[in-house]
Amino acid sequence: MKTWLILLPIILVSWACSKPELDPAQSIEGHYQAKLYQNDSQQPWAYPISGQNVLLEIKSVAPDTAQVTILPSTTTSSFPKNVYSPLHALTYSKAFIKAVPRTGYTAYYLYLVPPSNPNSLSNAIVLTSNSDLAFYNFPATPEQDHTIEFEKLH
Repeated sequence: MKTWLILLPIILVSWACSKPELDPAQSIEGHYQAKLYQNDSQQPWAYPISGQNVLLEIKSVAPDTAQVTILPSTTTSSFPKNVYSPLHALTYSKAFIKAVPRTGYTAYYLYLVPPSNPNSLSNAIVLTSNSDLAFYNFPATPEQDHTIEFEKLH
């Protein structure tokens, strides 16, 4: 009986201090700032580009759904040729999250629009549980996707 009286407070304290398991949307929620812009034909550009930046905001809506907002730092386009930046804030209110467990981490695929091809990452943001980076893949031309690499702000 004495053993239980000693162990019970230890068990209760460790239970109360344990971190709750986060759902996929909570795991990736946050603010991210653009770091690199990459297209297939040229070397990557580091942000800010021509004094401009792009921000990404992910808010949990449901365990498998997030609201995603992509914000340009300005509404004028002075980016170099072949570099895309939205001219206004883009908001996707029901982006679907697919969590895929991998060895040692979880990959999160955040689809801004329903994919026309299940193997495509076009119009998707890829994140992992072991990194603060997010990769936004978007169709810049009918032939190719471009990527903006974001880093989570703390």
